[in-house]
Amino acid sequence: MMPVDKLKKLAIKGDSYSQYKLALQLASQTDAEKHRETCLALLKSAAGKGDKKAQYALGNWLIHGIGARKNYRKAYNYFLSAAEQDYALACYEVAVCLDRGHGVKKNINKAMEWYEIAARLGCVDAQEALAASYFHGTGVTQDYEAAFFWYRKAAAKCDAEAQYALGYCYEFGLGVRKNSRASTNWYRKASKQGHQDAKKALRDSR
Repeated sequence: MMPVDKLKKLAIKGDSYSQYKLALQLASQTDAEKHRETCLALLKSAAGKGDKKAQYALGNWLIHGIGARKNYRKAYNYFLSAAEQDYALACYEVAVCLDRGHGVKKNINKAMEWYEIAARLGCVDAQEALAASYFHGTGVTQDYEAAFFWYRKAAAKCDAEAQYALGYCYEFGLGVRKNSRASTNWYRKASKQGHQDAKKALRDSR
């Protein structure tokens, strides 16, 4: 980790990466509250220079009202700018905004497109959300095989909900051939992470 003093010097010179990193470091300090304005200014500067991580961070600050009033429209625009640079987390947030109508007109079809982009870029939250959409037929045609595919991707990254869903799919043969051993295995993995439905499924299978 680069020393704060060095980051400050580079940030003052206008280096966007240093501005972003300095904002994160100041925001993580125990006295972070007194640095809010400085952090916001640093993020805005870096975001204005096209730094996708700063754009994403600023979008999060604005959507949650950190350091400034909540502003869904601005948050969405920052997320979109970062997403257009293939930043997976930002792609996911764009999808969520479109899904919920936060800062932009609700559009389920576009939301699904962004969920898939984020999922293909490796965002586990997007992978789980896309899987759930296919499983329930929300915003897309119900497709258990597609749901299983994306649940497996998310489960491989230790997403408890996806692990539980895989157990369910194996138990009832949804998108995959029934396999009680595989079902129990995935329920057990989700259970170890505290997933209550997985714990119940294991109890019921005894």
